[in-house]
Amino acid sequence: MKLKGLCRICLIPHRSWPCRSKKECGVGDCRMRHHHLLHSRTTELGTPTPSTSFSNSVAHQHHHSTTTSTLLRYLPVTLFANGKRVDVYAFLDDGSSSTMMEAEVARSLGVEGPREPLYLCWTGDMTRMEKESQRLEITITGRNEKKQFPLKARTVGHLKLPSQTVNYEELCVDHPYLKKIPLSSYSQVIPSLIIGVDNAKLISSLKSRDSGNSELIAAKTRLGWCVYGRHTTDTRLVEYMNTHVEHNEQVSELQDQFRQFLAIEEANMKRSPQSEEDKRALKILRETTRRVGGRLESGLLWRYDEPCLPNSYPMAIRRMEALERKLSKNPFLDTKVRQQIAEYLEKGYAHRITSEELEFTEPGRVWYLPLGVVSNPRKPGKVRLIWDAAARVEGVSFNDAMLKGPDMLTALPTILIRFRQKRVAFSGDIREMFHQFLIRQRDKQTQRFIFRERQDEPPQIFVMDVATLGAACSPYIAQYLTNRNAEEYAEQFPRAARAITDNHYVDDYLDSLDTVEEAVSLIKEVKYVHSMAGLEIRNFVSNSTEVLDNIGERSKVQEKSMNPEVSIERVLGMVWRPSEDVFSFDNSLKEDVRKIVESQKVPTKRQVLRTIMSLFDPLGLVAHYSVHGKILMQRIWRTGSDWDEPISGEILADWRKWSGLLANINEVRVPRCYFSDTGATTKGSQIHVFVDASENAYACVAYLRSWSNGVPRCTLIEAKTKVAPLKPLSIPRLELQAALIGSRILENISKALTIPIAARFLWSDSSTVLAWLRSETRRYHQFVGFRVGEILSITDIDEWRKVPSKVNIADQATKWGDGPSFDPKAWWYTGPSFLRESD
Repeated sequence: MKLKGLCRICLIPHRSWPCRSKKECGVGDCRMRHHHLLHSRTTELGTPTPSTSFSNSVAHQHHHSTTTSTLLRYLPVTLFANGKRVDVYAFLDDGSSSTMMEAEVARSLGVEGPREPLYLCWTGDMTRMEKESQRLEITITGRNEKKQFPLKARTVGHLKLPSQTVNYEELCVDHPYLKKIPLSSYSQVIPSLIIGVDNAKLISSLKSRDSGNSELIAAKTRLGWCVYGRHTTDTRLVEYMNTHVEHNEQVSELQDQFRQFLAIEEANMKRSPQSEEDKRALKILRETTRRVGGRLESGLLWRYDEPCLPNSYPMAIRRMEALERKLSKNPFLDTKVRQQIAEYLEKGYAHRITSEELEFTEPGRVWYLPLGVVSNPRKPGKVRLIWDAAARVEGVSFNDAMLKGPDMLTALPTILIRFRQKRVAFSGDIREMFHQFLIRQRDKQTQRFIFRERQDEPPQIFVMDVATLGAACSPYIAQYLTNRNAEEYAEQFPRAARAITDNHYVDDYLDSLDTVEEAVSLIKEVKYVHSMAGLEIRNFVSNSTEVLDNIGERSKVQEKSMNPEVSIERVLGMVWRPSEDVFSFDNSLKEDVRKIVESQKVPTKRQVLRTIMSLFDPLGLVAHYSVHGKILMQRIWRTGSDWDEPISGEILADWRKWSGLLANINEVRVPRCYFSDTGATTKGSQIHVFVDASENAYACVAYLRSWSNGVPRCTLIEAKTKVAPLKPLSIPRLELQAALIGSRILENISKALTIPIAARFLWSDSSTVLAWLRSETRRYHQFVGFRVGEILSITDIDEWRKVPSKVNIADQATKWGDGPSFDPKAWWYTGPSFLRESD
């Protein structure tokens, strides 16, 4: 108050005294001249005593300054669906824009609907995201009524409304006008349904009865009679304010996903400085990591030293029952889950809880992780157990108590760039990586889960002894321990240590070498170093059958991968054909995306985004095509249309053109190896980066120029494209943005490549950008100055060259001479116009 200059009486910053307001506090018997919100909870009035008639809990947003107790509009209702009925209490809430039902009620009715994330907002900027919310259509009637009404609702985990008691006989004594109204008494009920103004017909008052002296009102609705208002016979220090706003924004969820998709463009570009939380996570691992029986053990990354977790057992029971219903409908899945749990116990990943653990574990350090199961459509029959560490109890989840730790992963584009350097390529993955790392005894009890063999048996409690899939801290723990193990053997096996720290992406390992002998030797060293931490790397794939034979990995799967007709392997999301040694793209789109592309129906904004995001291309090998999809999405964004509103007009025509080419993307073939030609050499290799911009987008593309039998040969390394910002920028400034990402991509490629680079060049056709870079004054506006400063800190001025005017950048590249796999015009972004058929 002092900082803001607020008056103690009216909370207005009028900065004059005395305040002209004569208003007194008014809380209880307090007659002091201060604002009632500043009244102490305990002074003058003393500690409030619990009520025998009303709950003293607080729902959602609260103030501690009310002088009377309040009855909310609660009434008993019956819900119907799938031939089932459930009796619940409903809260008729004029302040809620959405009707919401607890998910447990929906499960009792056996009703399901489409899942759409729900974003809830209350007063005081309180928010909550219900990611698993479903849209439901059921039937409702008043408990003592006959007529039924359709009800549309959204599910939420818990409403957490206050309990309430109504004694009709006592109310009639104090309020005689309530007599002969068909009201029912109830005690300590907590509603599991909020009916909002989206069902206004059901909550509107048809009749009402009140008194001139009382603020307690009885109202008749289509669902029956209810009583609400101030009940003057009791006094409380709590006021309930239930205002719910539904943002029909999955927007929040969709925008997060879209940002993650565009973040691929930023991968390998810039690293954020280490935060205090990252430093704490690193400190915990340094202090708790130790070797136990040939494996590594560490502690969990607690956000605070002494966590105090709420009781999550009831939540875990509900989730177990939901899983049982799911498994009962799928016998194959049920068998797989039970087999995996038995394997976990046999392998030592988990154990049944002991009586000592139940008795002596601190209550605040116990958490029950709901067990879940996922499957991959690309791998039929494969089932994976997961633990939902994001499940909440009293607004708290297991992941909320955990630190994620710093990002230790080598950027995905960096690994792929190195993977393309040498002629002999191979990849493998670590078996059940997370489960190979032990969790220290003190932290294990926060990794409990519940399961049972039969539904008529009592639930059994199990404890995970290893890092789990689903915990926010698991990726960092696994990466840190893997790297730490490699560093301990770096002196004995330097090549293997570098391969583990630099060429692993989580549990995937990609590498390339010049000869079969080198590859076999390195693979055996990497296998040995991993085994020292209990890790097993297997499932190797290579473009050389000799490598697979020598390491004993020539399985039936490998035989299949050597068949040119079905030779497809996925490495870090990229499609690699080992027999041809080329990258390609898979046009076997997901079913929902395929329907969008092939259907003659007009797509919505949501469907267009889904299709664009289905194209995974971390190296930008088809950036000349995907950039037009980004431009198209931006044009739709500019219209301000809703997510489920169909696109129209010129945008629809351009969508037809763009999506019509998507099915042909599997025809693209990009050589994996930069020097695949016989006679190609790394000697005298150069990196050339071209940058360009238009009013719609800006981009950069990097080529590796080498020599093959005395003839220059160019190979595409990487490309980046970005749409121009919604706030218009001048073309020179967009050209500067292109120069910036070109500088970054040059720096990262130079660091990624291990082959010698004789020279580096950056090319631009913008005289303005080159003038900015060569200027002696260095006096620019902030926008230009910051970017020029970063570019100069990355690159040498002498590396910048001017592309001749009126000459296409790709045409300039052809003057170097193009090899059999190089067609510059096929790769370069052609400018602001939409992709033409002739292109």
